[in-house]
Amino acid sequence: MKLITAIIKPFKLDEVRSALSDLGVSGMTVTEVKGFGRQRGHTELYRGAEYVVDFVPKARIEIAVRAEVADQIVDAIVKAAPGATFVQMIDSIPGVRPAPGMIEYFNQPDRGTITGGEAELRANLTSKITGFVNYAHQTEHRDTGVLDAAKHPLEFVYAPKDKYNIGTYAGPFDGVRGSIEYAWKGSYLGPATWYPVVFHTTTITPLPSYGLLNARLGYDLPFRVSGSEHTVRLSVFGNNLFDKHPRETLIGVDTSLIGRQYFAELEYHF
Repeated sequence: MKLITAIIKPFKLDEVRSALSDLGVSGMTVTEVKGFGRQRGHTELYRGAEYVVDFVPKARIEIAVRAEVADQIVDAIVKAAPGATFVQMIDSIPGVRPAPGMIEYFNQPDRGTITGGEAELRANLTSKITGFVNYAHQTEHRDTGVLDAAKHPLEFVYAPKDKYNIGTYAGPFDGVRGSIEYAWKGSYLGPATWYPVVFHTTTITPLPSYGLLNARLGYDLPFRVSGSEHTVRLSVFGNNLFDKHPRETLIGVDTSLIGRQYFAELEYHF
């Protein structure tokens, strides 16, 4: 990695940013600075008196890039901002790091590509019963394989390769209607940062696959409110009926699903 520093005229900043975007540079640090050099400042009037402004406003750009593209980045800056005061490249990038055993954060220089697809089949089994099946698949690919400063590859987290949903909904039958759905998610990786915190190990293992069964039953009560045509509906929900407790995410607290849950709802439309 190399750190490129350039001092340019502020009005050239957009041109530099556009030129670097064309080369795939997605981020930079910009600081407003002042400089004194060959421009020798300028003279201004204030309340009828002249005074000399020695320091001229400038924009300081800092970009961390891979060593093999550093020269190309520098050429792009010089072409976009011919009046650049100087361009500097530093081979090693110093930084402040916490004591051993603590969490460290780095910018990931690699890029990733995710491709996938989704298909759904839906059918009317009878005039009042509909069934459906949904399947989704995705694959991940590291574009360059470049490692970050900690020698770690680009991570694809919380990204199961396969997911499917299957279910049916039915009704109404004399005011009764319902639905049931099973949602399955394949195994996937969490962020490597959190494995030592949550599992007390640096070994990265996939979070296990799991399936959730959810159901709903509704009933239109056999009476009207204030003689109107609007009905009152009573619904009962059951979530996670198999009582699964997977960790869907990894952070510093327990994020396991609560488990089996039931809810009731009284609904009136007007």
